Amino acid sequence: EGAARCRTVAEDLVATLSAEGTVDSLTDRITKVLADCVSGGTPGSPADAREFQRRAKHFLMKFNFVTTLVIRDLTIKSAASFSSFHILRLLLDEFLIYTVERRKASDYAARLRSNIGLEDYSVASAKNIASSELVDQPGPHAQGAEAADAGR
Repeated sequence: EGAARCRTVAEDLVATLSAEGTVDSLTDRITKVLADCVSGGTPGSPADAREFQRRAKHFLMKFNFVTTLVIRDLTIKSAASFSSFHILRLLLDEFLIYTVERRKASDYAARLRSNIGLEDYSVASAKNIASSELVDQPGPHAQGAEAADAGR
């Protein structure tokens, strides 16, 4: 099953690259491949976070292994496409690592929110709090300044 999945991923990648699409189409396709190969479980749960990290680590190792073999073959054959593939590989490596790290950070943030009881907390609600409640209330340092002024 793993070999068939790798073959399918490789064929999809070749089809995407030969279509001469944009970088956006390539990153969308790689994101889908990563999701198919790595994701699963309940997002935000500690068990899922560990399973995601394990699967992501294996996926990145396999992806790196395959691209290294391609680079090796291109080097041995002195292929003119070596530099193009090398740049593409660097782009894909960085994008995959960024995507995995972003998911790990999202899982960690979800665990933190659930641990402190903010399951429904979002960036929008954080902006609302910052713009209304926190700005209108003087901080503790402001009270200390008032007390110092009163003592003079």
